Amino acid sequence: MKKIFLIGLCPLISSFTMAGKPVVLQPGEMLPAGAVIANPYQNQSYSQNSNMSDQFSLAAGYAGSKIGSDEFGGDERFNGAFLNASTALDAKVRLYTEYEYQEASDIDFNEFSIGMLYRAFENNSAYAALGLGVGYAWLDESAYDINNGVNASVELEYVTLPVNFEFGYKINPNVDLFGNVGYKWFFNRDAKACIGGTCVSGHSSDLNIDGVTYKAGLRYNF
Repeated sequence: MKKIFLIGLCPLISSFTMAGKPVVLQPGEMLPAGAVIANPYQNQSYSQNSNMSDQFSLAAGYAGSKIGSDEFGGDERFNGAFLNASTALDAKVRLYTEYEYQEASDIDFNEFSIGMLYRAFENNSAYAALGLGVGYAWLDESAYDINNGVNASVELEYVTLPVNFEFGYKINPNVDLFGNVGYKWFFNRDAKACIGGTCVSGHSSDLNIDGVTYKAGLRYNF
């Protein structure tokens, strides 16, 4: 009688033990009562969603460059700041839009750009990424000609092509500390020069410039 009771009790204990727990069945094996069939895609979906947690980001920091050309008498160093907003397409690719302001002596440099950042390497909290974009920039320079006693100014407009290499470190799940170095080409689209009350305008490939860029900043991931 005792043996029969134990035999009858075992399936009941098994049904309570297995309730709510995933079970992987072997071919020809019956499903225990109350068992839940394991979904092989459940963990995969969670992993993908966790990689997409940083859907939107804001970044800001220091921006500098060394740009110019032989026609302009060499390179000029610029210093300023940038503000960047980006959104994730997937775990590796982000689209961004960015504004920069830099200056050097009497020259002001503004730029709006859009582009893509591809995270080529990631190991724990560190990562490395490649960036490519296109932008619109304008440079304004003004000076006073002491010899002639007149004001002079130049306004230059450019289409820009920036490329860069970024490396960063995740301080915590929401904040990245990063820096990048790159190169940027400026293709002249318009130019206006004024001396006294006389102005001339036009555009020329002789006004094209290029040079090295560099940034350092913080990114907050929402």
